Amino acid sequence: MSFFNGLLMAEDGYFDANLLPVSLPVSSYKVGFLQGRNEYFGASLLPFVVAVHHAYKFVLTTYEGNPNSFAEFNLASCAIYIKLTNLVCKPNSKYFHNHTCALKAINRYKSVVSMECHIKGELHNLTANGALFVRNSVKKYYPFLINVTLSVCKLLDNNVIGVYPRIARALLARFTNINHSCPYTGVIWARDGYMDAGLLPFAAPAHNSYKAVLTVYEGYPLVSIGFVEFYVDIVESRNGFFTKSPKKGKN
Repeated sequence: MSFFNGLLMAEDGYFDANLLPVSLPVSSYKVGFLQGRNEYFGASLLPFVVAVHHAYKFVLTTYEGNPNSFAEFNLASCAIYIKLTNLVCKPNSKYFHNHTCALKAINRYKSVVSMECHIKGELHNLTANGALFVRNSVKKYYPFLINVTLSVCKLLDNNVIGVYPRIARALLARFTNINHSCPYTGVIWARDGYMDAGLLPFAAPAHNSYKAVLTVYEGYPLVSIGFVEFYVDIVESRNGFFTKSPKKGKN
């Protein structure tokens, strides 16, 4: 039997990325040590992506003597939400008229978008560019991870594959009447639209603010016919972190 006394220490330690059981985006992470009861553990502390609406338990077991004693930590479910905070629509009056653009708050974690516009004539060859920007500490937006250009006509013909086309098709099918390929005439609309955090192809740190810009073009060479700016916050719903220490003798 081994015994420990005196000073316990660790020197020059590090963690090799090859030991990680998950793939992490390039970013900075920190590990927090929690103490006391009823403490909260923010999802932004986690060095990996967890599924929303799930519950997890982290067990740290320490042994001394016989029988053993231990402490158990329970991490309650934590959900990440994409909350729309502002909406800016700028259609080109040469191509559209009678447009509306509205943002409606549903609760503290969710807002929905409604847009509508009337097309003058026909749109035959639509192209869309989506770009994401992150806000820094001085409230300036800088490009962040995503800048994708897609042919809307080919997208809705299912001739474009990939993560971002899949997300675009899911959002268009659920919230808009853009459900066929080109050309487009009459009224196009989006109603009660929002984006579930589960659709994101990367880990978006909680408590950050972003701007997504959707620019639409017609014809070739490309002519801008309008853009929409979506301002969003990544918010976190926390149910708590608590500890319990069972009586000695139970393992």
